[in-house]
Amino acid sequence: MNTPNAKARLNWNLLRDFLIIVRYDTFADAARATGITRPAISRKISELERLLGCAIAHRQRGRSDLTLTAQGQHLHKIVVAFATQLASLDYGSGAPQESLSTLREAEAVLEAAQRLVKTLHAECAARGDTG
Repeated sequence: MNTPNAKARLNWNLLRDFLIIVRYDTFADAARATGITRPAISRKISELERLLGCAIAHRQRGRSDLTLTAQGQHLHKIVVAFATQLASLDYGSGAPQESLSTLREAEAVLEAAQRLVKTLHAECAARGDTG
């Protein structure tokens, strides 16, 4: 596995795609359901792995099963929590205190995601994870 790219950053589009992709049992199922080619699905997962510096999905030659590594499962939990908080933001509700509270919760989840990335880097480096 390559070391993380210092200039590249995780972005919401890639993390949202990750959430969609991992709903399916295989890369092929994810491709069919999303209308994205199987190689493009694999590239999205590979891009996340490159940015994180460790494997998030198990791969076996000749198989298209989509199973997450421990790091991938941990990432999934954090991204689901962030997506939930993001979806709950309602700036037009007329209750600014409620929106501010939700925004603070979303910021806390984002900070947790940033800590997760650092933790994943350290874990993968300590194990010598090469994907």
